[in-house]
Amino acid sequence: MSVYGPKIRLPKISLRLPSISIPKPNVSGKSIAIVLVIILILATTAFLTANPVDLNSGIGVYWNNNPLDLKSADTHSELNLVVKNTSETTQNISLAVTTESNEIIVFCPDEEFPNVAPNMDRKTTCIVRRNPQEKIFSGTYNINIVTSLATAKTVLEVKTN
Repeated sequence: MSVYGPKIRLPKISLRLPSISIPKPNVSGKSIAIVLVIILILATTAFLTANPVDLNSGIGVYWNNNPLDLKSADTHSELNLVVKNTSETTQNISLAVTTESNEIIVFCPDEEFPNVAPNMDRKTTCIVRRNPQEKIFSGTYNINIVTSLATAKTVLEVKTN
């Protein structure tokens, strides 16, 4: 008798598993390239339908420091706007940037753009920050941009933790 109990001599069982052969596809480099191009076209189409790009829009919106992290040293975001004259005559373009929430303050130094020629644009930067008089929560805040020729909407995301 051993330390681990009595020696039992059991017969050996050997199993032989059947071999599985996976057929290799007969694919050339040309067909792989065609499939990749089709996938790229479908992905581009899906992206453009989900986020339509208006190439004739009178307002271009570009953000700096969005999402706004209130725990960091930067306490404001910059909303860079490109206002374009899409009409066929010289226009005086007025700009109004507003938000529906009291938690966000938007300050735009330029609200009037006089004598903008057709197909020309003007650039301005608006400062977007939290209202110190109101309690602010994490989330998204809608910002409306209205000019005398076009309207646009954008979203500011705020992180408080």
